[in-house]
Amino acid sequence: MVVVFYEESIRNPQSIDNLETLQMMETARLYGCCTHLLPVATGYTIAAEDALIDLPTFVGGASPLENRPHVGIWAGFIPAQAKYEAVYAAAATKNVFLVNDPIQHQTALEFDRYYPLLGDLTPQSLTITSVDECAAATSELGFPVFVRGAVKSKLSLRG
Repeated sequence: MVVVFYEESIRNPQSIDNLETLQMMETARLYGCCTHLLPVATGYTIAAEDALIDLPTFVGGASPLENRPHVGIWAGFIPAQAKYEAVYAAAATKNVFLVNDPIQHQTALEFDRYYPLLGDLTPQSLTITSVDECAAATSELGFPVFVRGAVKSKLSLRG
């Protein structure tokens, strides 16, 4: 059984992102996946164990197939690292293991972690943290350059 974790936007339930997430969940259910809505905390925190309290523990079945670890997928909004780690740990207690462990999750989201893994697949890149570093960066890279800001997740917009 594949377990698909997701969150809904409480700030804008009719947003395109939220509606697409709900469509993904309906499709997952049609394909036989177990979908699990994670509550979105607003002004308070929800322990991951409490967020998964109604998720069944996928062990103790009659056959070895029922007792094997189950795959977990996080769909929709990208969670903050601390939340991903907490849900990963809580899901593991129920014999559900997200495809990416917390370190892989963090590596995929942070440029300075994933860039060294790309090798010769991408042009030379630099990470700078202030305007004062621009002159040195352009001297090292030359022109033309492509400038990209930090990825702003929708965490702050979700509510």
